[in-house]
Amino acid sequence: MPIVERTRMTDHNYPTAYVSGMTKIPIRTIQDYVTTFRKYFSEQAGQPKKGRRFLPADVEKLHVIKRLRSERIPDDEIEKYLSGEIELPFKMAHQFSTAEVMDMAAHSLEIFENAQEILEDAEERIHDAKLMEKSAQDLLKQTRLEIQAMRNQLAEANKTLGKFRDWQLFMMRLDPAFNPYTQNDPNEPMPEIKQEKKGLLRNLLG
Repeated sequence: MPIVERTRMTDHNYPTAYVSGMTKIPIRTIQDYVTTFRKYFSEQAGQPKKGRRFLPADVEKLHVIKRLRSERIPDDEIEKYLSGEIELPFKMAHQFSTAEVMDMAAHSLEIFENAQEILEDAEERIHDAKLMEKSAQDLLKQTRLEIQAMRNQLAEANKTLGKFRDWQLFMMRLDPAFNPYTQNDPNEPMPEIKQEKKGLLRNLLG
């Protein structure tokens, strides 16, 4: 929307110092704005000597220049905004009415409250997740202990079974009755024990 200068008799003329206090723009910066974009200001504001007077439209242009320069917009593009060739995509802060400001504040508060609820819900979820993680870690630790205990028991059983197998082989050599296989079984022939070894075993066993 182009910036239109208002030249009615009811317009106010503001001195540079007053405009500086109104816009929070330093006097030297105002002078720089006017020098750079002189043709877009009123005759009273654009005069090169002291005693400048700014119309409300001039003040509005100072706001626009300040905003665009803060966004690092090039001066040649700022001129397009001042001339109305490019419409401003935003309202300046001073252009909002009290009702609009109150409405934005209420909307912002609603957004903040919603964000706060989301944050609290997220914190609860994180807390629950941490509890679940701890429970899972405890369960994993307990499972590992149980697996290790089973391995130990299996190792003991294998050790006992090995001893029993050694005893069985020893007894099979002493007495064929301990041999579950027949002498004629080609897969598991009965071990032959020499006579002298039999005598030695009898002596050992008393």
